[in-house]
Amino acid sequence: MPSKTKAWPLDCYPQMEELTTLTDQVFECVAEEQWEQLVTVLHLRQQCLETLFSEPIVEPEFLKSLADSILEQDSIFVTRIQEQKKIVEKQILELDKGQQAIQAYGF
Repeated sequence: MPSKTKAWPLDCYPQMEELTTLTDQVFECVAEEQWEQLVTVLHLRQQCLETLFSEPIVEPEFLKSLADSILEQDSIFVTRIQEQKKIVEKQILELDKGQQAIQAYGF
């Protein structure tokens, strides 16, 4: 989200409160590895962003800063998700090897 040190005219963008809440929820879902909930939250955030950017632009500097901030945060989230995906893939391979070993003994 854009820096809170500058006073932005947030009354021009009523979706900002919802967007802030959704951004916090995205962070929580990633931190807690709630992947199904993350899909829902990202969908809601996308709808909120589409509404925000479909309205007349009152503060272009604010919207640019907002978009840059979201892209930066999403990049961090994607990195975290990719790391988690690799861990899960490794666990699946280990389970497959274990199942193959069990089958080799005729169980």
